[in-house]
Amino acid sequence: MALTDAQCRATKPTDTTQKISDGGGLHLQITRTGTRVWLCAYRWEGKQRTANFGQYPTVSLARARVMRSELKLKLS
Repeated sequence: MALTDAQCRATKPTDTTQKISDGGGLHLQITRTGTRVWLCAYRWEGKQRTANFGQYPTVSLARARVMRSELKLKLS
């Protein structure tokens, strides 16, 4: 199920780091301090990698999805 902007804003920090997924490797990581960072998981040369797209809300959900698509296009 796709992530919504309301879910990004409403998720509160807990005592552990949380990840809420949007699909296609894109997820929002929420740290204990409340920092929200867009990350995208991908594979390059058989190894798992993670791209950092920046902090939410500076980088919006729509922009993070565009960045994910651009990354996947570069990898193909």
